[in-house]
Amino acid sequence: MFGWLRKLLGGGTPPEPARPEPRAPERPAASGREAGPARPEPGAPAGTNPGSHSFLLALIHDGGEPKDLQELSPDDRVYLSGVLRMIRENAIEIPVLPQAALEISRLLGNPDVAVDAYVKVLGQDPALSIEVLRTANSAYYGFGRQTHSVKEAVVRIGLSQVRGLLVVAHLKGRVLQGGAFQREAGWLSDFSLAFAHLCRLQARDLGLEPDAAFTRGLLYHVEHFIVLGALGKISAGHKKQVRPSPEGLMEAFRRCGGRVRELSAQAWDLGDLLEGFDPEAEARIGRLRHCLVLHWVGAPVEEDDAPGMDRARLVADLDRVTGPAGSAA
Repeated sequence: MFGWLRKLLGGGTPPEPARPEPRAPERPAASGREAGPARPEPGAPAGTNPGSHSFLLALIHDGGEPKDLQELSPDDRVYLSGVLRMIRENAIEIPVLPQAALEISRLLGNPDVAVDAYVKVLGQDPALSIEVLRTANSAYYGFGRQTHSVKEAVVRIGLSQVRGLLVVAHLKGRVLQGGAFQREAGWLSDFSLAFAHLCRLQARDLGLEPDAAFTRGLLYHVEHFIVLGALGKISAGHKKQVRPSPEGLMEAFRRCGGRVRELSAQAWDLGDLLEGFDPEAEARIGRLRHCLVLHWVGAPVEEDDAPGMDRARLVADLDRVTGPAGSAA
């Protein structure tokens, strides 16, 4: 879920004790983020990390009514209350975007700017250049030959898509620096890139232009990265390593995600990319995400998971971005 995003969070946190997987995803209601009856989660398909399943299921379980706090573990309550307090006190850290992302946003406003101008901007930030190369060389773009040219990488990815890529790569780096949720950030990054490509393939059904659909999918989880990144500060404040469960993450995403997204759009002046979407289109994107998670964890995508979609074409596109039944693309 997102190869270029797999490294969004990696690192050396000690292994966490095993926790039970949450129930399989519930089918979304018309909002695209709410849920209905659940069905059991199947076994782990080849090519995916089974430990990622509970985390991915939490992504599509972030709608509906908040849980009773007494149902959460002590660490879950500490984490959730910490995120809520940071939002209330305007202390949630919205990372400052790298200069390269800001400069590329400016260049995108001028259709006459040559590709070389984008390459020059990326050349000033080696870490982001590496992410662009990694993404361009991924299986999603279907090139049999690896490239070491940033210019060719930008051409492969597309100018309008580079901006979103830089935003997510920067968020990934920030979470990595925090030292917590490194596995989860890696899973989220991989998922984000896969979701971006799926949205582009399904752009017609989403009512979006392909490039806009790609960027929408890529940035769909920016608030999740920021909520994950809050753990380091919360643990430091309690002078211990707080270890929220997938259920705790789900509740933090549910209660805090919308507000964090608003704050991000304001801080980055990216309201056109993060806010103001048509509710019907938002619901379709939410259902598409639901289907991708089902496929990713090896569950079947049924007719009522994809209302109004061409299921045969959707399953073929799901295979294209993740491989059959969730195997790596």
